[in-house]
Amino acid sequence: MGYFWIYFLAIVCVFSLSVFLMTLSSNVVLVRKLNLPNKSLSVNWLLIIFSLVSLGLLVYLFYLLKVQLGIMA
Repeated sequence: MGYFWIYFLAIVCVFSLSVFLMTLSSNVVLVRKLNLPNKSLSVNWLLIIFSLVSLGLLVYLFYLLKVQLGIMA
């Protein structure tokens, strides 16, 4: 249970990154074909930002865990 946040962030990061990659190409094609403004891609960019933030928090939690184990050892 102590590693719940690390697993949760990893799952969120992988999920949001996979949704970003699956929807990006189709959305770009539709935006170009329908001559829509680029703000239509904002959901895709929010997904990539969300996954990068989750990845950053995941790395930070691993670092904190390493420091805590170093102090305890």
